[in-house]
Amino acid sequence: APDSAAANFNMGLLKAEQRDRKGAEKHLRQAWKADPQMGEAAYNLCIILSESKPDEAIGWCRKACEASPSNPKFAYSLAFYELKKGDTEAAIRTLRSLIARNPDYADAYVLLGETYERQGRVSEARTVYQQALWNRDLPAQSRTYIERRIRALSNRKN
Repeated sequence: APDSAAANFNMGLLKAEQRDRKGAEKHLRQAWKADPQMGEAAYNLCIILSESKPDEAIGWCRKACEASPSNPKFAYSLAFYELKKGDTEAAIRTLRSLIARNPDYADAYVLLGETYERQGRVSEARTVYQQALWNRDLPAQSRTYIERRIRALSNRKN
């Protein structure tokens, strides 16, 4: 079924597991062509291309976000790769938007807080971490980590 989005997607995943990046890329592109709303195909293309073609990878992450805006993993990955590329302000916007849409997604708070910390924006990092703690639905492990970050920041100046 060369035109089947599902068949190409599954073959792309299989090729990726076999460490055949070119084959995985080929099939995932075919899956996307067959179904341009298949966020998982775009997301997996982002991951596969992230090392060799970072700008294109970011484009695929954006497509994944547009196709599946309710999937926080896609937006988180977009922010991660924006940071890796050095586009910190884009990553901050992506993370803020992600938190607004998915306030229970603990990793977004952590990545945003750590980004602010690296920039020396201690007050903003602390605010993000405190915002996370207001959410009682965060997993205990995430809460513990965020509480440690707040304590570590208490010794730093703004």
